[in-house]
Amino acid sequence: KCLIYTEKCLISTQVADLHREVSDLHGEKCLISTQVFDSTQVSDLHREVSDLRVHLHKCLISTQVSDLHREVSDLHREVSDLHREVSDLHTSV
Repeated sequence: KCLIYTEKCLISTQVADLHREVSDLHGEKCLISTQVFDSTQVSDLHREVSDLRVHLHKCLISTQVSDLHREVSDLHREVSDLHREVSDLHTSV
């Protein structure tokens, strides 16, 4: 029981971290979209989004708690939307 509780707390912390990462990515995307940017910046952002997708996938697999599943699914959708927006930005340059 203690181990399961500890894992749930750990997962909750990871989800909170993911919220922060998604916010940071949104902030960075807004910053990038207001400037002339080079392909390196876009590549870095793509890589961050990919890392976040892997992280989300791990969190989803490692817990059976339904509200965390919902939260991670919402984050996954948000990151997918962000990935699309970054792709659109990339093609518009």
